[in-house]
Amino acid sequence: MIRSLLNASFVNIVGAVLSYSIIVYLASIGSDGSYTTFLYFLTWAMIFSSFLEIASESVFVKFARFSNSLFKAFSTVYILKITLLIVLISIFLIINDDFEKIDFRVLLLMLPIFHLGPVFEYLKRNLTYVLILFFEKVLLLSILLLRLGSENFIDEIYYIYFITSLSSLLVQIYFVKSELIVARQNILKNIYEYINLYYGMYFVLQLHLVYGYYTRLIIEVRNGAEAFAAVAIALQIINSASLFQSQVDRHFRSLFFKAIEEKNRLKLFEALKRYFYFTTMPIILLCALFYFSANLIGVYLFPEGYDGLIDCIKVLSITPFSANILRLGDAFFTGMHKTKTNMFITFVMVIILITLTMILNNAPTVNYLYVFNGVLLTHGIFSFMYGLMNFSFKYAYEKE
Repeated sequence: MIRSLLNASFVNIVGAVLSYSIIVYLASIGSDGSYTTFLYFLTWAMIFSSFLEIASESVFVKFARFSNSLFKAFSTVYILKITLLIVLISIFLIINDDFEKIDFRVLLLMLPIFHLGPVFEYLKRNLTYVLILFFEKVLLLSILLLRLGSENFIDEIYYIYFITSLSSLLVQIYFVKSELIVARQNILKNIYEYINLYYGMYFVLQLHLVYGYYTRLIIEVRNGAEAFAAVAIALQIINSASLFQSQVDRHFRSLFFKAIEEKNRLKLFEALKRYFYFTTMPIILLCALFYFSANLIGVYLFPEGYDGLIDCIKVLSITPFSANILRLGDAFFTGMHKTKTNMFITFVMVIILITLTMILNNAPTVNYLYVFNGVLLTHGIFSFMYGLMNFSFKYAYEKE
């Protein structure tokens, strides 16, 4: 497992370099404000995607193990996603008489919600999935460079994103098509069971939206588009660590779930030791790298028009560590089917974040980020410690 994680991580490092290249390239051709608009649409696309993703990234494997059926899990989750997407498009059409109130370019950025990462995780084929995503980035950057060159930022970029995401999805389907069957029997019963088991985790992830997206939008309203762009770009750079964290989740979730299901404390603590050694320690080093390279990134890679970017990168450099600990706590609560408790803890922390953010009226941008970081780190540590110390393994297959 560790070897697979290291191989996937190496591919992710190269993928992160490509991601940086895409960010720098788009920022350079869109420094007139076009890239800021793109980031604004991307923010809303991520918000809508979280609603439609129905927590499957976090709980798909658990549901498949719980129901002992990949077919049942796949059919339930993806039929539910398609249904919700149709509802969203219908709402867009109803409230958008002349295609003026809501920009449909947002929908073009939402296709990744159908990517099959959780299926590859269940099949223990994470490296294959990482390689597909890597070649998706290669394709995206290649098309952007060939089509645009040094031209200005144009709307065609949204369609290029959609085409590359669709190509990636088709390749993913090709690799797992023999493993999947859409089972339509008892689909309503299965959807009810899924919602009943995991609605708590769904609301947890919606509350997590407040961390990244609420903070960005409040900054945009109070401090302007330039401050919003600096924060959004800094988060895009920092969130490249999420490529590694996503592989950590896919490799370690099953270990924690298995230890909880077998009521084996020795296995749990062995998994924790490996988690801290192979994931948390490298992420701490990555945080340090972000902090000390902030000046280099801000001065040499980005053009004028993104003032404050260096300070934003420095302040946000601790975010990958906070996320690493927070996702560990989420894995504990999901494995024990105690998502309501997780939802309550997350709700309290989000209320604290909102309250402190509202107090910071007309404050500098970095002050909002200090509050964001402090609450996120506190949440991660508390969630992990509470989940570790206060629950018995008897809850592994019980609902609250």
